[in-house]
Amino acid sequence: MEGSGKHGLMKVSSEKHPEQIRRYRELIWDSLPSTERTSFANLWVDLPQVPPIGKDADQCFIDEGTPELQTLAKYFPYPRWVESYLERKWKGHVFYFPDEKCRKAANKAALSTFKEFDVKFTPVASRECKL
Repeated sequence: MEGSGKHGLMKVSSEKHPEQIRRYRELIWDSLPSTERTSFANLWVDLPQVPPIGKDADQCFIDEGTPELQTLAKYFPYPRWVESYLERKWKGHVFYFPDEKCRKAANKAALSTFKEFDVKFTPVASRECKL
């Protein structure tokens, strides 16, 4: 599947890859107990794009008082920053039916599904969705 592994998953934004997002929804849906399935239309996955910091750092010039301007990229190691952002701050969201029992089941199914892509979750992941 396109987007396999953690880094592949992070490249699949909701806006640019609707078919891939649908496939993630199907994987989560298939993991839900039948007693907690309401309607597939109630299950949504949102994977936002990674900030485009690289282009900005390459296009921002700094005058050091020398004859040649330098790019911000020389001073700001954006590839490492982007990697750190992906590892620690990047967030996707799974939305489901408002019933607490159903949401807990969807949370468990989503955690299991995305674990297959080597995505690590912090303990606050479930708390932030008010479970």
